[in-house]
Amino acid sequence: MSFLLFIRRHCFALSLTALLGTSTCIALHYNQHYIGAVDWYGYYEEALLFKAARTTLPLELPVDEFPSVVPLGFNALPDGRTVPQYPPGYPLLLAAAMILKIDGCLMPLVGLASSLILFSLIRDVTGDKWTAGLYSVLWAFFPIVVYGSTFFMSDLVAALFVILSYWAYRRNQVFWSALSMVFALCIRPTNALYFLVFSIGLIRDRKLVRYSLCMLLPAMLYGYYNYHIFGAPWRTGYANVINDLSFEFFFPHLTFYLQEVFFQFGPLVLLLAIWGLLKPNTEKWFFLSWFGAFLVFYSFWRSGGSDRWWWTRFLLPGFAPLFVLSAQAFHRARVLLSTRINSGRGRILTQVALFAIIGSTPFYYIKFGLAQRDLWSTNKGYDYFKIVKQIEEDVPPGSYVGSVDFAGSFRLYTHLGSYYSMHPNAPKLVTHVLLQGHEAYLLVEPWNKNNLVVKELLSDFPATKVRDVTTWSGMVLYRLALPDPS
Repeated sequence: MSFLLFIRRHCFALSLTALLGTSTCIALHYNQHYIGAVDWYGYYEEALLFKAARTTLPLELPVDEFPSVVPLGFNALPDGRTVPQYPPGYPLLLAAAMILKIDGCLMPLVGLASSLILFSLIRDVTGDKWTAGLYSVLWAFFPIVVYGSTFFMSDLVAALFVILSYWAYRRNQVFWSALSMVFALCIRPTNALYFLVFSIGLIRDRKLVRYSLCMLLPAMLYGYYNYHIFGAPWRTGYANVINDLSFEFFFPHLTFYLQEVFFQFGPLVLLLAIWGLLKPNTEKWFFLSWFGAFLVFYSFWRSGGSDRWWWTRFLLPGFAPLFVLSAQAFHRARVLLSTRINSGRGRILTQVALFAIIGSTPFYYIKFGLAQRDLWSTNKGYDYFKIVKQIEEDVPPGSYVGSVDFAGSFRLYTHLGSYYSMHPNAPKLVTHVLLQGHEAYLLVEPWNKNNLVVKELLSDFPATKVRDVTTWSGMVLYRLALPDPS
């Protein structure tokens, strides 16, 4: 009897623990373990540098003469230093996880933390722990959250600290909110979109000065980092964003994002979020503006918004308020049904049915993810590791291999040199390493085969096909040689 009494008393806590624990275990199973491409490598290599107390990437050739040796994700500065392109927030967190030897499970833990913070926020907003628990589980299984929980990417970390900032502020913990805000900006500078909307509330609450003063010290540390790396507190590794914003992208990208929001959220959750706006108040308008700021900005952004569902990762820091709005409407529906049904048994059955309807949404989310064929998989990044290790066996030690998406993987997993094959400096580098007695190779990815520099390498240097890389269709490895002097 005591055991049954314990279960009854702690039913909610046990249920929420089981569901969020299950989602975390699933994320651990599907978590990424191999690094390749550009973003994954850039974040991971930067974390390795921070772990070693470094801010510059050591390279074997002078970057002022051979900038093509610099892998994507890093920038060559005029003074000869090679520095990270990406902001330091996420790599710092990843470096700390490396030191604690939990980097392999960091992202699933970030997913769990975001679910718990969202649970606490919704409970504070609605006063309903059951609604908060339900929506924290929906968030945990939401496809783009699962994406963020299983890839070495900064999107979910950026969302976590934005949500944490608002949660702390709502609890009048101004200092911790300001600290979370600065770290959110250190993870992704475009989180300033949230801060601009949030600042309106600070002005209304007459806390803008106090909040800004709390932000000052951590912001100065971030500014010093930028000064140390780039020579000015306001500079980052990103180029001028104005060049990547254009009205020509707005309507196609906006259409894409709105369609993806509808299909990824599912009609039930999204319709409840819209219903939650029918009785607007200041906070609800803030939630809508929070989401809208990211939606509008990234509709102008050159990248994303076109072909794959996971481009909505740009909007992830703005998705939490839609869940809160939906949760408010769900709680309102619970209250309305409870007050209009006289029978106690009827109220219970109605509540159970209501929870069952919305509670079935995770199955929809899982089905959506399975249909994409790139979310629920355990081999994320493995092909990068497999291909570079195979090539290492095919070529002599000390060789240089040119590529785009594999340049970072060669640095991480092999003892070979690598260069960025689409850089205009690549032919000069190939000539140099060949004259130094090294062998030079070119890995042609099918999506880069028509690049002018790649074509130049294949035409100016006698190219011998070594083999087709069968792991990915259309990828070919060539050996390059010096042209005949005659």
